[in-house]
Amino acid sequence: YAAAVDVVLEAAAANFTRRALVALLTSPHFRFLVDGVEVSRASIARLDAMMAEQRYLGGVDRLAALAETWQGVERPAALAALTVASALSPLMESRPLVEQVDRLRAFLEQHDRDLPLERRRRVRGAVRLSLDGLAGAYRRYDPQATGTVADIASALRRWLGSQTFARGVSGSGLRILDTQAARFAELDEVQILGLIEGEWP
Repeated sequence: YAAAVDVVLEAAAANFTRRALVALLTSPHFRFLVDGVEVSRASIARLDAMMAEQRYLGGVDRLAALAETWQGVERPAALAALTVASALSPLMESRPLVEQVDRLRAFLEQHDRDLPLERRRRVRGAVRLSLDGLAGAYRRYDPQATGTVADIASALRRWLGSQTFARGVSGSGLRILDTQAARFAELDEVQILGLIEGEWP
């Protein structure tokens, strides 16, 4: 999920190039609706081909102009791409960082595909806490600070990098522990692996 958030940030940082938009639209972590219907893979694939054919290199205005002319299978994906670009384009401008973080958080919430995976749920929770922490820190200590998507990406990566993601541990199975952790473990059986007089036992 943390990598998926990077895909969102990259879409804005790259000014919504074809590759960045298609990567975001096809991410399994997000869903994009047009008229209440999820955009299909076929529509995204056709949009990709049309953007390549039209030599689309990025930019919200260029995307909007092309989207008006696309009326086939690619139309839903084009509208979704335009919605994404419009929602995220303010991140490219220097604005109050509190607003920028809130904008990113709102986008993630709106388009989240709620997958029932425990590990993803924990990482998504950590990302949300990080965004809340960043917004809170900006509000409290530097409410006038401004920045772009580059500043948000850098701050969010640092914040996430400083966290430890605990792995879920089931009550049974094999666990490999070092001598420090073994002292605090509740185990039914133990096998000790180590050196005896310089040789493996």
